[in-house]
Amino acid sequence: MALSVNRYGSLLATYLRPQGMRVLLLIVLLLGNIGLQLANPQILALFIDTATMRGALQTLVYIALAFLVVAILGQMVAVTETYVAENVGLTATNKLRADLTLTQGQYPAWPAGGGGKPASRPACRRVGARYC
Repeated sequence: MALSVNRYGSLLATYLRPQGMRVLLLIVLLLGNIGLQLANPQILALFIDTATMRGALQTLVYIALAFLVVAILGQMVAVTETYVAENVGLTATNKLRADLTLTQGQYPAWPAGGGGKPASRPACRRVGARYC
């Protein structure tokens, strides 16, 4: 049974909307991580260009320190991004699992193969005799 993209989007929104601030934080961290990954090669290129043109040693030290700061900051953002992404994913998965478990409790337990009588009579009493 194929679901439309709208139904998938609705399902995703149902479980991510309660975590709106964490999802927003995840988006910011993701974009920040991408930005830092793009900045580091530019800083390295500036260092190489400055060294090639025999720039001042103090300028080279500042550029090298900037490179190290951006690299360390990038690693910190990547670790934080991974933590937040896993937290959001596991929270949404657990909520979905809980919703599915609650839904399954409304129906009688049928034996494997789908035929015959329900395996559990207490389940029949719980949902009513008309389903059994």
